[in-house]
Amino acid sequence: MIDLVAAEKLPKEAGIVEAVPFSALKNFFQPKNPGETRAQCRMKNAILYSKSYEIDEGAIKELAGVGGSVVFSLSDILREKGFRRGIMLSKMRLALSSCRKSGCGLLVCTLAADANSVRTARELESFMAVLGMTEQEMTLAKECSERLVRA
Repeated sequence: MIDLVAAEKLPKEAGIVEAVPFSALKNFFQPKNPGETRAQCRMKNAILYSKSYEIDEGAIKELAGVGGSVVFSLSDILREKGFRRGIMLSKMRLALSSCRKSGCGLLVCTLAADANSVRTARELESFMAVLGMTEQEMTLAKECSERLVRA
């Protein structure tokens, strides 16, 4: 499994083949507003990360059309505490539902900023299960990460 991280030269945990810093990817986008989101969703093999997970369904459909994917980050959940963690998880599940409807790719990673935030492949798979992904979607997420990181 390939993991996207925020910092360079982080250690690889069990089951992680490669830890790739997202800054090294030309197709990784963090939109600041909805207009920017639409433009970035039209780029081929785009990897779209929105910290708020409030991406409109039209943008996700466009992203699906160009072979892109939406990023789900474990660090976003770990950063929150209490009821805010539940709200973040709920937003992620809504985004996952939109991805299912449109056939958009899924990419699950840690986006770890330091060595303490790095997780194993098994922990990422558990995170996928908590999001409500099926076995097929988990396999799709792993394939998407390999395809899009190499693009």
